[in-house]
Amino acid sequence: MIHPEGFKGFSSNRVESVLNELPGGSVDLKLADETAHILLNNPSKKNAVTGAMMLELRRCVTEISKWEGKAVVLSGAGGTFCAGSDLNAVRKFGDPQDGLHVCMYMQNTLGLLEQLPMVTVAELKGSAFGGGAEMMMACDFRTMDDSAEICFVQRRLGLIPGWGSATRLVGLVGRQRALEILLSARKVCADDALGMGLVDCLHHNANEWLNEHLHIREIDRNVVENMKRSVSHFEPRSFKHEVELILNVWGALANRRAVEKLITK
Repeated sequence: MIHPEGFKGFSSNRVESVLNELPGGSVDLKLADETAHILLNNPSKKNAVTGAMMLELRRCVTEISKWEGKAVVLSGAGGTFCAGSDLNAVRKFGDPQDGLHVCMYMQNTLGLLEQLPMVTVAELKGSAFGGGAEMMMACDFRTMDDSAEICFVQRRLGLIPGWGSATRLVGLVGRQRALEILLSARKVCADDALGMGLVDCLHHNANEWLNEHLHIREIDRNVVENMKRSVSHFEPRSFKHEVELILNVWGALANRRAVEKLITK
């Protein structure tokens, strides 16, 4: 996880005040028995993440970190996962330094999600594009509906991933495959995603998979927490390097042209 104090001018309070000016959608949290459910809820925009949703996601993850359950399911409303970041949020952070700071904020949020002391599963339906693809990568496991698609669209915006997914992607599918996926910005179908190890199974219901495959109900909560810690301790991370690279592309010519083209469609 990024340590913000290492970056000049970063202020969580300042980032949050700007994010608060970008309303729309919600992130809903439901704590049920031993499994928590986080719902990305902005169906009119295919659950594109607004500034307010970024704030609510941080709140939800923080609340769950104090909870005594075993598992967390991250899903989207309306039959799709997440189409990425809302364009209004992208435009608001047009300056490279601002882009760096919002990426740092989201890297920290997803770092908190990744480090939760319980099993986390992203339930992929419909589209998992851009920021949606980044969020799914911060989960321990990914289930995918056979009609869903994953796409790292950042290259089409003249950008690179900034929320930590490039580093996670290399760890999951290898350097060469990760580079191909990021440069091509192609849509990865369910069968391909399963074949390369990008997702863990083709299943329409993550909660059922947790119980049928991991037998999560049978495992003591203390065992879940310490098992998670045992495998997390040795994972190499280069998130700091990844977010620093954002300064090279955010607000540059290719990024500005791509965003303006999308806005004028």
